[in-house]
Amino acid sequence: MKKILGIDLGTNSLGWALIEEETKLVDGGVVIFPRGNNEDLKTGKESSYSQQRTTYRGARRLLFRRKLRRKRLLNIAHDIFHIKPEDIYSDTDPFNLYRLRKEGLDRVLNEKELFRICLYFAKKRGFLSNRKSEARANDDSGVVKKAISELDEKFHSLGFRTLGEYYFHLASEHRSGRLLEERIVGRYTSRAMYQSEFDLIINRQLSLKSKFLTDDIARELKKEIFYQRPLKSAKHLIGKCRFEESKRCMPRSHPIFQEFRAWNIINNLRWVNHDTAETDGLTADQKMKAFQYFNSEIKLTETKLKKVVGLSTRVKFSDIELKPCKTRIEIYKALSQDNINLNDEAFLKLYHCLLFTQDQNFDKFKDYVSKTWQISSNTAQVLWDIKLEPDYSNISCKAASKILPFITKGMRYDEACIEAGYHHSKKIAFKNLEKIPFLKTNEMRNPVVQKAISTTIALVNKIITVYGKPDEVRIELARELKRPRVEREKMRSRNKAKSERREQYQEILEKHFGRTVAYSDSILNKYELWLELGCKEDGMTDFEDFARNTKKVDLTKYQLWLEADRISPYTGRVISLSTLLSPEIEIEHILPYSRSLDNSFMNKTLCERSFNVHQKQNMTPLEYFNKRPNHEKDEFVKRISLLSNSAKRNMFLCEIFPDSFSNNQLTDTAYIALKAIEKIQLAIEKVYPTKGGVTAILRKQLGLNSILHYGDDANIAAEYKNRGDHRHHFIDAVVIATTTNTLLKQLSSANASFGKIEVDIQAPWQGFRSDIEEKANQILLVHRQNIKLVKSNINRYKHGNKGVKDQLTKSIRGSMHEDTLYGKITNPYTQEENYVIKKNINSLDEKQLEKIIDVKIKEFLKEQIAMKGSWAEVLKNPIIFHGKPLRSVRWRNTASELKLLRRDTNTYVESGNNFVLVIYESEDGKRDFETVSFIKAVERKTKQDDIYPRVKNDKKLLFTVQALDKFIMYHVDKDEINWEDKTELAAKLYHIRKFTKDNFYVGKSTVAKFDTAKFVMPFSKYYSVNTAKIIKIKLDLLGNIVWRSDKGKL
Repeated sequence: MKKILGIDLGTNSLGWALIEEETKLVDGGVVIFPRGNNEDLKTGKESSYSQQRTTYRGARRLLFRRKLRRKRLLNIAHDIFHIKPEDIYSDTDPFNLYRLRKEGLDRVLNEKELFRICLYFAKKRGFLSNRKSEARANDDSGVVKKAISELDEKFHSLGFRTLGEYYFHLASEHRSGRLLEERIVGRYTSRAMYQSEFDLIINRQLSLKSKFLTDDIARELKKEIFYQRPLKSAKHLIGKCRFEESKRCMPRSHPIFQEFRAWNIINNLRWVNHDTAETDGLTADQKMKAFQYFNSEIKLTETKLKKVVGLSTRVKFSDIELKPCKTRIEIYKALSQDNINLNDEAFLKLYHCLLFTQDQNFDKFKDYVSKTWQISSNTAQVLWDIKLEPDYSNISCKAASKILPFITKGMRYDEACIEAGYHHSKKIAFKNLEKIPFLKTNEMRNPVVQKAISTTIALVNKIITVYGKPDEVRIELARELKRPRVEREKMRSRNKAKSERREQYQEILEKHFGRTVAYSDSILNKYELWLELGCKEDGMTDFEDFARNTKKVDLTKYQLWLEADRISPYTGRVISLSTLLSPEIEIEHILPYSRSLDNSFMNKTLCERSFNVHQKQNMTPLEYFNKRPNHEKDEFVKRISLLSNSAKRNMFLCEIFPDSFSNNQLTDTAYIALKAIEKIQLAIEKVYPTKGGVTAILRKQLGLNSILHYGDDANIAAEYKNRGDHRHHFIDAVVIATTTNTLLKQLSSANASFGKIEVDIQAPWQGFRSDIEEKANQILLVHRQNIKLVKSNINRYKHGNKGVKDQLTKSIRGSMHEDTLYGKITNPYTQEENYVIKKNINSLDEKQLEKIIDVKIKEFLKEQIAMKGSWAEVLKNPIIFHGKPLRSVRWRNTASELKLLRRDTNTYVESGNNFVLVIYESEDGKRDFETVSFIKAVERKTKQDDIYPRVKNDKKLLFTVQALDKFIMYHVDKDEINWEDKTELAAKLYHIRKFTKDNFYVGKSTVAKFDTAKFVMPFSKYYSVNTAKIIKIKLDLLGNIVWRSDKGKL
C-alpha cells in the first residue's frame, strides 16, 4: 500500500503524519524546536541570536579599536616627545578640553595640550557614511543625518569656526547657569566636523611656527586618528545561480540582467479590451517597439507604452510592473555630454568600474576613465552620481546570456530555458539515497532556516529507519492563501488609481524641476505628502523648501499622526505639525522590535525621542506604565481606548506578545518549505508542496477543528482550530497527507468564495475522524533541546606566505553572566561592602530611591517628593542639585552573590542563568539537590571536571532538571502509571518551564500558550525538589520513550 508522509513545517514547529493512502493512519506526532534564536531560559523571552551576538561583538571591536588608536597616539607621544600618559591625562576637567580646542585656533599649543586634543578626536570621530550615493547626495534623510545637518548649520550660523569652539561656548554658558537645556552630550556629529576641526587646528599651529609640530608628524597624527579600513568583501555571500551552479548571481543593476528582465516583462504582457472582450499578447513587431521604449526612457507608463506599440487607449494591460533598462540609459546619457559611444565590451567595463570602485577612490576612478575613454571630469562626476539599482538578481550573467537570445525571439521563459539547455522546473535530480544528508554548518546562512531543515531531515531519516521510505512526501508551504478574486480586483483598482495619480504628479514635477522624475523617486513621495497636508499643487516655491527638509519616513509619520489624533499616545502631549517633522518625534515600535521582530505598520506609533530613549526603552507600553503611578496608567488606557483601530488598541494594551506569525516568520516559513523539498528529494523522488489555505478548508470540512477544543462554543470549535494546543500541527499534517491532486483542483476553482466553500468531501477512510482524535490524545509531544556548554570550532586563517591554517577553538554556547557590570565599594565608616551601578534618575521608581548610595541626594529627593506631592511630579522637570542637573545616581544592587569578572578589574556581575538542577535521593527516599549555574558549569567543563557529582552526602543521583526536560507525573505511587497506555502517558506528560535553586515549574507539554483564562485542562504545576512525584523520560523524534529515570535506557 502506498505510504504518504505529510509534514506541517513552521519556523519552530513540525507536525507529521504517516498514512497508508485511503486506508489508515500509521503514526504521527509533533516536534517543537528552537527557532534559531537566542532564548533566555530565565525569562523565556527570545531574540535573534546572531543579531545580539554581532551587536555585542561590534561594540567590543569598536572599543578595542578605540583603545588601539589611543595606544598608538600615546606611543608617538612617548617615542618622539618623551611624554608620559599620566602627564597628558593629568587634567581631567572636560571644560579645559573644550577650552584647548578653542584656543588651538588662536595660540600655540604645547605638546601635552595638542596630544590631549588628538586623544579626544581618536575617541569621538563622528558618523561616516559608507555608501557612495549618500556621500554625494545632499539628502538629509534619516534622524542622524538630519541632526548632523542642523548642528552644522547652527554653529556656523552663530559664527563659530569649529564644533569645539561652539561646545566651549556652551560649556561656558553652563558654568554660568545659562542654556542648561542645550546639552553637549547626546548629539549626532559627523566625521567631517572633526576632520575639519583637526585640519584647522594643525594648520594654525604650523602657521604659528610650532616648535615641535612638522608636516610629517601632522600626517602621522591624522592617519592614526581618522584612518578607517575598507569594508571586507562579501562576495562569498552572493547566492549561486540555479542554472550555472559554479557562478554567482549578477547584480540587478547589470545591463544584461535589466535587458533580460525587460524582455521577460514584454513577453508576459497581456492586454484586454473590455469594450470588445478581445484579449491578446503583443506581436513580434510590437515587442521590439516596446523594448526600444524600455531601453530609452527611465519613466515608463502604461499610457505611453500603449501609444508606442499602437494599442487603443481603451485596452488594459495585465498586472505588470514596468522596469526600464536604467543602467544603460543613464550611462549613455552621461556619455552623450562628451559624444562618446562605447562598444558592448567597453560599456560593461565602465559599468564594473562604477559598481566596484569604493567611495574614497573617486579621484582614481576619474583618472582611469579619462585615460581609457577620454571622459571629461564633469562627465565622470555625472557617472559617479548615478544611483545603481541595489541588490542581486536570481540568475548569473552566463545563464542569462545563454537564455536571452531565445527570449528576444518571443519565447516564454520556461521554453527559452529548455532551448538554452536548462531545465528550469527541475531543481534537483533524484539520487535515491538511503538517507538524506545532514546540512553542513551554516549551509543555509539563515539560522532559522538551518534549524528547521535540520530538524526535518532528522525526522524523515528516523521515519525511514523505522517505517521504510515513504512513497510520497507532502509539505505545507507558508500559511498565506492568495486573496479572493473580489479583493484582488479591489486592490488592482486601488493600485491603478494610485499609479495614474502619480503619473500626473510626475508630469507636474518634471515640468517644474526640468528633469526626469522616476516612479520611485523620493521627491514624488514628498509631493504626495505635501498635497496630503492640504497645500496647493501650484505652490512649488514653498514645496522646494518642504522637500529639502522632509524625509521619506515623514509620510509614515503623518499617517501615524492622524491615526493618533495628533497627540503622543504615551505622554498625551499635542504634537504640532512642525514638531512632527522634526527629529524630536520618532516612529516607535509598540512591542519592541528586538523582542517581537515585528516591523509592520500595525506595530508602529509616534513617540517623543527623549521618552523613547530614556524611559520606555525596550519595554511594552504596559510594562512601562505598570511601573508608573496608577493615574498615569489610567490616563494612558483612556487615551488608547479612543483609537479607532481595534487591532492597534489591543497591541498597546497587551500583557503578552500576541500568538501570531510576524512578517518575517511568514517569509521564513515559505523559504524553509522550498529548501526542505530540495533536500528531501535527494532520497525520496515524489515531494510536493501544499498551501495552508487548502489545509484550513479541508480541516474544517472534515470536522477536525473541534478535536482539540475543550469546553468552547460549538460554532467556534467547528470554525477555528485551537492554536493554543501544539497538536494542531499533527492534525494539519494528517490533512496534508490526505490531500489529493483532484481535490486541490476542485478547491482551487472554488477559491473565489474562500470561507464559504461547500464541497462534498468524503473522509479518506471509515472512522477517519475517530482515528485522528485517538492518535491526537496519544501524542507524546517532543521538545528538541539545544543546551550546550562548549562547542569546538575550526578557525581558518591566512598565516603570511604560509597559506591557510586551521586553528581549533572552543566557543561557549550561551551567556556566562548578566550584561550589567557592577563596581564594588566599601563604606569607610561601617566597612559595609556594596555593589553599585549608575542608573538614570528617570528609570527609578519611588521605592528604589532607598537604594541610592549618596545619602544627601537621597534626602534631597525625598524633600522634593514631600514638596511636590509625588515622584512623578518631581520627574516632570529637570532636577537641579547644587546648581547642576541631576541625571544619574549610584544605586545599590541587593543580589546575594556577584562574581568578579576579571582579576585585574573591580568589575562584578550576576551569575545569570542556572544550567542544571541536580536531584539526589537516598535509599530511604530523602532527597538533596545542587544547582549549577551556567558560569560554574563552564568553569568545570573547561577544567575537564564533572559538571556535577554523581553522589552527594551519601545520596545517589536521581535525575537532572533542565529546561524542556520531560516528566511523567503520578499522584501517590509510580506503579500507578500504565506504561503501555499512550493515552494515559500523554495526559500525564509535562515539561520544565522554569527552575530556580530548589524549585521548578512544569507545564502541560501540549499547551502552546499558558493562559488560565483560555484553558480548562491543567496547564501548569509547581513542584519543590522534595515533593515532586515525577519520573523523568527521554523521547526520540517520533515521540517514543527511549529512557526512564527509574529504568534507564530502554
